[in-house]
Amino acid sequence: MYRRQFKHHLWSGYKIYMRNFPHIKLAISVVAVVFVLFILFILRILAHEVPQTWVEKLEDELSTDAFYVELNGVSISLTRGISFNNIAVYPKRVVEQPIAIASQVHFDLELFARGSLLNRIKSIKIDKFKLSRQDIAIEESSEEEITVLPQLAPVSIYCRRADIFGLLANEISAEIAIKNTTITCNEIKLSLTEPNERYQQEASGFVSYDILKNKLDFYGDGQLKVESVIPMFDKLGLNGLNRELEKIEFPDVSPNINAHIRYSPSESVYSLDLHVDAAHTMYNGVDFNSVMLYLKAHGTNDWSNVDINSLVGRRPEGHLSGSLLIDLDKNLLYFNADSHIRPSHLLTAIGILDEIEQFPLEVELPCTMRASGAVGISNETAPALKINGNVEAHSISFNGTMFENASAKVDMNYESWDAKELEAELYNGPLDGKIVITPKYVPNEGLSLENVNFAADFNVVNAMLDSVIKSSNLGSPETDDISGFVNFNGYVNFDISGSKDDLKTMVGAVKLDVQEANLYRIPLFAGFTDILLNNVPGLDFVLTQNSLKAELDIRDEYAYIDSIKIVGPALSLTGAGKLDFNGNLNAKIMVSLLNQDTWVGKGLQLLLFPLSKIFELKAEGPIEDLEWSSSTLSGNSNTTK
Repeated sequence: MYRRQFKHHLWSGYKIYMRNFPHIKLAISVVAVVFVLFILFILRILAHEVPQTWVEKLEDELSTDAFYVELNGVSISLTRGISFNNIAVYPKRVVEQPIAIASQVHFDLELFARGSLLNRIKSIKIDKFKLSRQDIAIEESSEEEITVLPQLAPVSIYCRRADIFGLLANEISAEIAIKNTTITCNEIKLSLTEPNERYQQEASGFVSYDILKNKLDFYGDGQLKVESVIPMFDKLGLNGLNRELEKIEFPDVSPNINAHIRYSPSESVYSLDLHVDAAHTMYNGVDFNSVMLYLKAHGTNDWSNVDINSLVGRRPEGHLSGSLLIDLDKNLLYFNADSHIRPSHLLTAIGILDEIEQFPLEVELPCTMRASGAVGISNETAPALKINGNVEAHSISFNGTMFENASAKVDMNYESWDAKELEAELYNGPLDGKIVITPKYVPNEGLSLENVNFAADFNVVNAMLDSVIKSSNLGSPETDDISGFVNFNGYVNFDISGSKDDLKTMVGAVKLDVQEANLYRIPLFAGFTDILLNNVPGLDFVLTQNSLKAELDIRDEYAYIDSIKIVGPALSLTGAGKLDFNGNLNAKIMVSLLNQDTWVGKGLQLLLFPLSKIFELKAEGPIEDLEWSSSTLSGNSNTTK
């Protein structure tokens, strides 16, 4: 009841007051209308864009004497700050394309702060951002110092996707500040990982860029793949380095990289330091389990040199260590390497071979190569090849022939690859000699290993006869007690193209000297001994040929046996023939009594000359299944195998 009375008295008083003061009613109505109009105006701004005059004022405030800022799609929120659909920054007097462009930008503002719009910014969020490198033309003023960049106190910035000089990032956060002509970003955190990418690419660091002096200072580390930073290096003029970096792949986990870049053309400073620690790595198509290196690109007028020191690469069979210096002006690579990996992989990694399969030798580990020299890294500089080193290997095989405990000094240049002071064991006998490989230079293509000439001089002493037989096509020995030694020396020369017909190009000369051998036990002479034993009973007691000498002339796909001589105390053999590269022998053998190296043997041969035709034998067919025959000796075994 008292509440109703109070409302009644209050309403009565209001009506009396309005009758006595009518102008108050008008004032209240005006205030109400103004308030409603203000709300409608704010709603219009929030629903649409701010008036163009406001946009122009913002552009003027953000622009400087050096840069013009263009704004599109500006909207304001009382709770969120100010947003822009697009912000583009153009260098004045160079307006063909913006130096920076950002989409969907939001400034979180401190509404009650004093000063310009930039002083009110608390944080910045950007959906997409692109920064391009351009030469900026700034005219100096003698009257007053020009304003290059607006001043900005440190604020946090976040960008969802960015393109910075070609480096594509999916997420960036940092603290950015602008003072005088320098933009500084601290506490940078950057992610390059695509949504469907298996391995992370992340980095953190610091960058300072003086836009007037075009001076960049960057330090950072993280996990990045080489292909991600190549576009940025390209913008900085590191084209020569990129050409080498493109040879590197990281199929699995991204490598750990620590980087420091100092770039100031006006001060002749070009410096890039990289420390790379990687797991599975491929370089020039060669797999490494791990790679660790320190790289420095530097120069005074440009990035003219690349030093790679403390290089260590590991493969299952061993490691490779050394250093590289790449002269990008001269297109030359200087190196010093200590390698325990396969030679085919080493030569492919440093660019001498295009593919591992081009290497013509099979090498059994362990193998050590120590080398230094220079390699041309372009077609024009291919003739600059010069390498010196030493090679040691457990064994080296070529076309089925194995050289054990091999060592040599190697000299490689544009015209020839020489293996000098070659030492090895061949068929358990010491070998010495030299090898010369002559590669082919193709204009505008560089070195080619498709038609390589191979030449070798060799001398082997006291090789084991049984080892020679077991490794050749002379057939399996019937017994294991074949004794004797083989000495041979000569030279061979042929072309290597990777074809099975390479040996058909061979020319050469070889001298054979077999000593202290029980030759009749060799399967090659089995048919010969059968004919003699079947026609001369009891001859096996004196059939002890123990010395063989032969001279071979290799040409036209044949090994011509110009002279063969087998000496024994009871019988001696002389003859000639030819052996083709398919292993087919065609030879004539003359049997003589006694040792023809003695005066008695020679005299007896002269006395019995008319009868010597009886002991002429022929050997024909593949050497592993040779047929021996006689046209004069009788018996059911005048043709035997």
